[in-house]
Amino acid sequence: MDTISIIVPVFQVEHYLPRCIESIQKQTYSDLDIILIDDGSTDRSGEICDRYAEEDQRVRVYHTENRGLSTARNLGLEKARENQSPYIAFADGDDYMEPQLCEELLQCLVSKDADIAVCGYTLEWVNNSRVVIPGYTECSGDKALLKLLKGRLNNGVWGKLYRKQLFDSVFFPEERTFEDIAVMYQLVMKARRIVPIEKAYYHWVMRFNSITHQKSLHNLFDRWTSNKERFDRLSKDKSIMTDQGLTNEMLKGCAGSAWLIWRDFYSFPKEERENYRTQLHPVSQFIQEQIPLFGSPEWSRQQRISTLFTRSDSRLLLIVAYYGYKVYRFFYPKADICLYNEEDNLPN
Repeated sequence: MDTISIIVPVFQVEHYLPRCIESIQKQTYSDLDIILIDDGSTDRSGEICDRYAEEDQRVRVYHTENRGLSTARNLGLEKARENQSPYIAFADGDDYMEPQLCEELLQCLVSKDADIAVCGYTLEWVNNSRVVIPGYTECSGDKALLKLLKGRLNNGVWGKLYRKQLFDSVFFPEERTFEDIAVMYQLVMKARRIVPIEKAYYHWVMRFNSITHQKSLHNLFDRWTSNKERFDRLSKDKSIMTDQGLTNEMLKGCAGSAWLIWRDFYSFPKEERENYRTQLHPVSQFIQEQIPLFGSPEWSRQQRISTLFTRSDSRLLLIVAYYGYKVYRFFYPKADICLYNEEDNLPN
């Protein structure tokens, strides 16, 4: 049997971690290399990792200083290469998976001679859940790029099985959040074929005190940076830039991440705002240079209006964006200005 290395970054998830690890141990495909990267946890997460490693020889644990999710994943990739595992998968320490995930993804990947196999997932809140099933058939990597940008193929690296060679020269950007946005499109572009399974085998637990769900200007600018870098890199490919649909979706991601900065800027303390004040101008300059005054005709009215705000970094427009959005949500509490892929468009 071919080994699947499953990389699990772990940080402050002691209440969720046993369920995560046990869901991996109970996979119907048993030839697993379970790599737990304890990223400097100060709770009992590290002890829990060690306990499972003592009980199961498939579990390997590495304890590091707290350097962030990307560094932990990069270390996991390094250890997977050392083990010469031909397949790579990811899980987050607060999520879990159904027993069939590895077996069915591997069977699908091998039988279709694909480089990435994808399953559906369940978004889980405390009192609610929502199942998201891939809404597409197998396709080549270049065809999958548009699906990724439109959110039909989610940006998370979890819930997928990869041939390890896809990660040659691909690394997660360190000391940043929303690192999946910066990586997933590279993997898709390198893949010969991507195949979906219309079953929700992965559970994405919505923990709003997690790193990416914590509101901060650092996170908002990281989201912007990932979208902007994706545009900068892909725009060098002439074949991509001649595809108006791809260009439009990339710019929508940039415009949406810029809007979130403008929308929430005045919700943060003055000191934090001042630290990021100079970073606003390059964002607005990009919007002015790349996006028409009223956005794209394909965008919704709300999306096009929000783009108007981000063309200037004046304090007045930042204040108007902040309070204008509050008024909008007061009259339309169930609505939102959605500029993102489905998995990014989460409740505030």
